[in-house]
Amino acid sequence: MHAHDRMIARLTVHVAEMAHVPRHRVRLDAHLVTELGLDSLDLLCLHAWAEEEFAARFDDDRLAELTTIGAIARVLREHWDARRRWAP
Repeated sequence: MHAHDRMIARLTVHVAEMAHVPRHRVRLDAHLVTELGLDSLDLLCLHAWAEEEFAARFDDDRLAELTTIGAIARVLREHWDARRRWAP
């Protein structure tokens, strides 16, 4: 399993637990608020957890975009790719 796939699996499990739904309901394109029932505080907690869990930082101006697992994974991937480009 690739690092990206492991990241998505960890995000999926965490969101399923937060939303109190079975993991199969947490798709990459499932809207975290309208489909999974997370509220604004849940989203902030999820973003903070993801930053800590994956050693990343979300730009405040991009938080509104992070409405699905796929969107969060995409931003984390961009962060990892940028870090890799600048690593010695």
